[in-house]
Amino acid sequence: MLMFKAVRLEDETPEEDEILIFTSAAAVRFLVSQTKQHCGKAICVGAVTAQEAEKAGYTVILVFEAGAAEIVHYFQKNLSALMGQKFCFVRGVDVTIEIDEALRGLGLEARHLVVYAAEATQGLSPETLSAINGARLNGVTLFSTRTALIFCHMIREYNLHSLLSDVPFFCMSNGIEKTVRTFGFFKIYSSDHPRQNDVLASIQRYFA
Repeated sequence: MLMFKAVRLEDETPEEDEILIFTSAAAVRFLVSQTKQHCGKAICVGAVTAQEAEKAGYTVILVFEAGAAEIVHYFQKNLSALMGQKFCFVRGVDVTIEIDEALRGLGLEARHLVVYAAEATQGLSPETLSAINGARLNGVTLFSTRTALIFCHMIREYNLHSLLSDVPFFCMSNGIEKTVRTFGFFKIYSSDHPRQNDVLASIQRYFA
């Protein structure tokens, strides 16, 4: 539902002594595509993001599963040990939490680099339309409110609501679930915690 495009860094690049914060694999890929050195330390959200960072050459020192809010909470609890270090939040144009702003509010040195933009696609792909019309879509996974909104609006635009009435929607948070319900879908399963692994676990339980 979203298409990612690079945002040119111009002369801005991470400094050697900065610890980078990645909340998506896309942020890693778009940074790597524009810079030469990838050997610093990194904090990541999600195993996929961590794997992407390690593959690029970064040393991953912390991995969080519950998103940006968990990172900020960790910094609040371990503030004294983190003082004196520099952090750079590598991100897209749109983010849920301005991590660098939150860290500066704690007295830490932090900034951000925008390396990509996420734009809504112009429509459902032929493969997706074929799967829906042919009753071959087994489920829908939604990891963000923005993606949920885009998908549901497209379903309404293509008049496909009735074909998805019995298809389960697996949402990563209660907030995403509420968004989906406003469009009249009720076969919805939200994970206990806002983590990708919990979404996968709910899918496995459903189809077990």
